[in-house]
Amino acid sequence: MLNKKIFIAAGAAVLVGAVVITVALANGSATPKNTSNSDLFVLDQLANALPSALPTFGWNDNVLGSASPTKQAALSCPEASTSTGVFVSKRGDERNVAAWLASGESAFYMDTKTVFLPNLKLSGMISGNPNFVKATGGDWSLGVACLKSNSSQILAVDYRFIHVTAGSGDWMLLPIE
Repeated sequence: MLNKKIFIAAGAAVLVGAVVITVALANGSATPKNTSNSDLFVLDQLANALPSALPTFGWNDNVLGSASPTKQAALSCPEASTSTGVFVSKRGDERNVAAWLASGESAFYMDTKTVFLPNLKLSGMISGNPNFVKATGGDWSLGVACLKSNSSQILAVDYRFIHVTAGSGDWMLLPIE
């Protein structure tokens, strides 16, 4: 009788352990969903629409952000925004300024709360550790953030998933989900 109770208890412990491990693995391997406030598109350095939906860019290429895939269109920030910036982060860290791997300043257009053609050049994001992104490569988020409180609080963020080639820093946009 005692052996039967021990056997049942051990079986229950193994089952609970398997469930915990399965949930942990599922949570750790899931690709975060894009929770961007708006879609972010890019234009070439002359503010022209791109010939391909998913082009490849070099580490030093000037790439401009737009709210439209085919024309120059400003990104909108909430009225309470006091600054704006561009960033690269791990997926899922887009709304955490302290977790951004690389970032740079951007600016509002004239006296508005819009960001007109922010430069998304990866090598131009000199705050943080942009060389880590270049050396490591992999899947990241590239975006524009609307900020306040000395750039420490994010009010809105528009971003895209990108893939960076390790070493060269060449990168490509991934499809909007």
